[in-house]
Amino acid sequence: MEKLKEARGVFFSKIKEFYNRHKNDWKNPKFFTLMILPHDSTNIKKFNITSNWFKVFAIVSIIFWLSSLFMFFNYFSLKNKVAQLSEVEKINLKQKVEIENLNAKIQFIETQLARLQNIDLKVRELVNLDVNNIGTPSAGGVSKVNSNEMVKVLEEKASKIEEEIKLREKSLNELAEYLEDRRSLFMATPSIWPARGLITSEFGWRKDPITGVTEYHEGIDISAPAGTQVKSAGEGVVIESGNDAGYGKVVVIDHGYGIVTRYAHLSKSYVVVGQKVKKGNIIGAVGSSGKSTGPHVHYEVRIDGVPVNPIKYLFS
Repeated sequence: MEKLKEARGVFFSKIKEFYNRHKNDWKNPKFFTLMILPHDSTNIKKFNITSNWFKVFAIVSIIFWLSSLFMFFNYFSLKNKVAQLSEVEKINLKQKVEIENLNAKIQFIETQLARLQNIDLKVRELVNLDVNNIGTPSAGGVSKVNSNEMVKVLEEKASKIEEEIKLREKSLNELAEYLEDRRSLFMATPSIWPARGLITSEFGWRKDPITGVTEYHEGIDISAPAGTQVKSAGEGVVIESGNDAGYGKVVVIDHGYGIVTRYAHLSKSYVVVGQKVKKGNIIGAVGSSGKSTGPHVHYEVRIDGVPVNPIKYLFS
């Protein structure tokens, strides 16, 4: 548009310059006679005109064609600008739709994060684990702002979501570690019966069935037919497997957390020292080896080296 204005100014300056150069010619014009001759040579018409008329006609023609050219180029310039504005409007509309879709996705993610936070808090409360007071950014629309402001708002919301994801990941990792530790403790706790049978001698003070001397019985005796399977009461590592004086053939398992179990008077041992066993794995068979009056398994539980009553740990 500026170039058109500049061209128009140059044109009018040239017209003015041409006029100043030939203005004296207008004062002394030349005369011409224009004759119209019919075919029959009658009624001949004559017109007397000056050269100024030709000049005026030439100037008017030039102005007309230059104005037409100006309007022509101006029309196509405006048409091009309209097309550009239409394309920009389409792009803006597309960007607006994309931003609105992105905003909807961010709101959905915020909702899912809020649900995840509630689950995290509930699980922590169930296992009596410290609750993290981490807030989730609330979901909300941004329809009342323009595109530039909307982009800024979405960037801020995305940044907050990223921070929340990191915090929630940390919280869930802590929870997973805690639950894994609880699972390991549960699996290590000697909670199942090593063999099914009758308890013939309980934990505590008793008279020795062979010597008759009162002594402290550090476990329980479970009577069962010879050859009955003996199972590990918990997950752990075998630290002893073989003969041990009065215990006869014995298996001792370290479950970690200071927990050790002993299975004595066996007829057979199916495990070796250093072997890892799971809760319920078969480790031997009921027998009457060592100092024994009949087939049974002597079962002990020790916590940090101190014998405790195994009945406290056995499920019914």
